[in-house]
Amino acid sequence: MPSQTQHLPEVSESFKRLNPSKARGHKGILTKPRPSPGCRRRNGFTLVEMVVSFLIISIILAIGFATYRLVKSKGRAGAMVGMIESFEKSLWMYCQANGHYPPETPRGQDPGFLSNVHLEPSWGGPFANRTSFDFSLTPMGGQWDWNNNEGATPSPTSPGTYLISVVEGDNPIDNLAGQYVDELVDDGDLNTGRWVRSRWSSAYCYVIETRDDCLPQTTE
Repeated sequence: MPSQTQHLPEVSESFKRLNPSKARGHKGILTKPRPSPGCRRRNGFTLVEMVVSFLIISIILAIGFATYRLVKSKGRAGAMVGMIESFEKSLWMYCQANGHYPPETPRGQDPGFLSNVHLEPSWGGPFANRTSFDFSLTPMGGQWDWNNNEGATPSPTSPGTYLISVVEGDNPIDNLAGQYVDELVDDGDLNTGRWVRSRWSSAYCYVIETRDDCLPQTTE
C-alpha cells in the first residue's frame, strides 16, 4: 500500500541560501498550511469586555467595603459598651467611697478612678485597673468627657446624675458605631433613653442614673 505522505524533491543548496525560512520547513514533507488572516486568534480584550469586567470588579469592591465598615463599626460598638460598663462600675465604687460622683473633670483626663485628682478627704481608690482604661480616646472615635450635672441632653437635675460623654477630638466619631451602642445598651433611639446624641453637636452622652446607695446618707 503506498504511503499517504507525499514526498517532494530535495531542496537545492541554492534554494536554501536564497530562502532559508522556507527551506527549514521543507524536508520532503508537505507542511501544514498557514491560517488565513481572518482566522487568526485574538490576543487582547475588546472595549466591551473591559468595561464589563471593570463594572463587576467595582460592584464587588463596593460590597466588600460596605461589609468591612459594618463589621468594623460593630466591633467599635462592642468595645464601647465594655468600657461604658467598666466606667459605670468605677463610678459606683467612687460614690460608695465618697458619697457622690466625681466633680466635673476636663475631657480626656482621669475623672478620679486612678488617683485622687479632686483631693477627696476619703478617696478610697483606685477604682480601676491602670491598664484597662484609656481616658483620652474612645473606641468609636472622639474623646471621653466627664460631666456632673452639666445640663446636656437630656438635662440631668437630680444631684446623683452623671454623664459620660463622647465629644469630638482629633479623630472623628464613628456615628454608625454610636447607633450600634444604642441598640446594645439602650432602646435603639438616639433621642431617648440613657445613650443619646446631642441635638446641638455630634457628641454622645451616657446617663448614669441616680443610685440611692450612692447619695450621702442622712443621720437622725
